[in-house]
Amino acid sequence: RRWVREGAEEEFDLPGTIHATAEHGYLDVQTRPERRNAVKLLMFFDVGGSMDDHIRSVEELFSAARAEFRQLEYFYFHNCLYEGVWKDNRRRHGEVIPT
Repeated sequence: RRWVREGAEEEFDLPGTIHATAEHGYLDVQTRPERRNAVKLLMFFDVGGSMDDHIRSVEELFSAARAEFRQLEYFYFHNCLYEGVWKDNRRRHGEVIPT
């Protein structure tokens, strides 16, 4: 994992609060941006055929990954990555990206 701080200040900063309080002589509560995982993730989903029994699990995995990883790119394929991949499963016959 590669953690970075970004976004609005949301997380309580205990060391910063202690330092600011000591420096100013009064309670000075400090916050900092929440840490987020900055890893770039590339996911490939096998769809159709024997994978139909696992649709629910794959949907949960995709949902969790999309919530956790800011830089997520995903592609679908059927049986073998060597045949080609596509971005939109509804258009898998028309918009295939050759591999």
